[in-house]
Amino acid sequence: MNFFDHQEKARKHTTLLVFYFILAIICIILAFDAVILSALLYANHDHHFITINHSQVIDKDAIIFLSIVIGILCSPIVITVIILGTIFKLIELRGGGDLGCKNGECTTG
Repeated sequence: MNFFDHQEKARKHTTLLVFYFILAIICIILAFDAVILSALLYANHDHHFITINHSQVIDKDAIIFLSIVIGILCSPIVITVIILGTIFKLIELRGGGDLGCKNGECTTG
């Protein structure tokens, strides 16, 4: 395998890794929103149910509205934290792969 074959293989792996990174971000956002929605519904369970003949029926419109509000308010916060963490790591890694090895003694972290 020559240099150009290695470059093409690395390019394909990079594209796949970027796709997986974006997919992971979407999954993190959805999981975070689901946890917040579950916590709010659990904390305020009386406000999102209608009682008909002594049985509780879920008010779907209230849950959909709450889901949209959570998505609008919480998702940008999660995205901002992920972007800031990514930028921080990129800046940290830009310095090179130094593990702190000086005078034959290496430390990690």
